[in-house]
Amino acid sequence: MLTLPRVFPIMALSLAAAFAVLPGPGSEPVAAVEISTPYSDLDLSEIDTTGKFSFNAVFDHIGNNRIAFTASYPGKKPSEISYTVYYVPAADEYTKKAWALDARNYADLLTNILFLAEKSQVYEVKGFVQYQVSDKPQTVVINTSEDGKSQPVMLQNMTGRDWNVGEYYRIYADASATCNGMPLLVARYSYGK
Repeated sequence: MLTLPRVFPIMALSLAAAFAVLPGPGSEPVAAVEISTPYSDLDLSEIDTTGKFSFNAVFDHIGNNRIAFTASYPGKKPSEISYTVYYVPAADEYTKKAWALDARNYADLLTNILFLAEKSQVYEVKGFVQYQVSDKPQTVVINTSEDGKSQPVMLQNMTGRDWNVGEYYRIYADASATCNGMPLLVARYSYGK
C-alpha cells in the first residue's frame, strides 16, 4: 500500500461580503453567517454594525473548489452565496511534487489510478506527441517509455498552450482516470524541448 504525503499545501482565498443590517438592541447578535465549505480566519467583528464579514476559503485539491455560505438577518430571507473557483498551484509548487513516469510508476499509476487521482498526484511526462484524440479540450497520446514506443498516456491539455503531433514536450499533469486502457492525466504546465 502506498503512503503519500499531502500533495499540495492548502491555498486560501480571501472573501469579503456585506449586507445591510440595522443595529440590534443591546449586545444581542442580529446577523449571522454560516459557512458550509472549508475555511479559516472568519472575521465577524463588524457584522452587527456594518454587515461586513470575511474569511479565507480553503482549497484542498486541484481543479474546481466550491465556496458556499449563508448570511442571515432576523425577519429577512437568508442570502445563500456559492462560488466555484478553479484552483491550480503555481508552476514551481506544482512541478516540484511530480513523480517521474518511469516503468515502475507507470504500472503503479495504472493499478491505483483512482487513489492517485483523489490525491491529485502529479507526474512529469516526457515524450513525443504520437497523435491527437480530440481538440476540445485538446487531448493527445504520448508514449512515455525510454524507447518512445510503449507506456502510452492520454493527456488532456489545460495548459493554455497547443501541442503539435510529432513534437517533444515535458508536461506536468495530475492523475485523473483511465481511457481506452491508458492512464488519463490532466496537464497543467508544459514545456517544449
